[in-house]
Amino acid sequence: MDKERINILIVEDEESHSELITLSFESSSMPVSLVITRNLNEARVSIAKSVPDLVITDYVLPDGKGTELIPVNKEESPYPIAIMTSHGDEKVAVEAIKAGAFDYIVKSEAVLDDMPNICEKILLEWNYTIRHKIVEKELKESEARFHGILSSLYESAVVIYDRDGIMTALWGTPEMDKRYGLRAVDAIGRSIREIVPPEHAEQRVAEIRRVFDAGEKMLVEYMISVPGGNFWNETSLSPMRNANGNITAVVGFIRDVTDRKKAANRLNAQHFVTKVLAES
Repeated sequence: MDKERINILIVEDEESHSELITLSFESSSMPVSLVITRNLNEARVSIAKSVPDLVITDYVLPDGKGTELIPVNKEESPYPIAIMTSHGDEKVAVEAIKAGAFDYIVKSEAVLDDMPNICEKILLEWNYTIRHKIVEKELKESEARFHGILSSLYESAVVIYDRDGIMTALWGTPEMDKRYGLRAVDAIGRSIREIVPPEHAEQRVAEIRRVFDAGEKMLVEYMISVPGGNFWNETSLSPMRNANGNITAVVGFIRDVTDRKKAANRLNAQHFVTKVLAES
């Protein structure tokens, strides 16, 4: 079988209609392998022999309804199914779409004569839908992996800032949510100015804007004040670029260094006491 040809299955019991469809493809340059069947049984036999790229079926057939060809799990259908209805059967068309049909066609002589173009349009939309589903699935899997990695890092989070320091996205861990007394999702839309001491707020925003303007990474350390108390964050700020290379946001890879900071302060205090005692 020529893999470059498009396999189209037509299920139509009215001979005059199937003849019009056949003639329309004969006068078209569209590379197709066209199979005409007259009822559900013949259609099922044809599908079992060779899976089509597209099925166009009349709604009313001698042995049932065209919608019966729609797989039970319509989300995993390997090909689109379009239902043909007579003029005035718009309600039937809507029901067919709800049942899982990809599209519907209201029959007329002009429409049947234009079937190659209609099929091409359906296949283009179907391919776009399939690609979109694949990308969506990959994004969900990627996000799940990202959350899995992030959740294994107890003291880490990722935040996205706009130029004014507004957090447009934030991913943290349940442990950090509990520790900070603030869920990551509730921080989205808030400004960094709201979680740092007022006297340092503009400095934090200036650092974000510097990454926007210079396009270079920056490592900063600062204290935040949240419902759970005061914590020290070490944040690596990096520019986020779009497909054109323009900086559209700043990503902050956050690491909670509160314990390290406290340990350093205790050590400094001990050194100070030791020094005072030695000098006394």
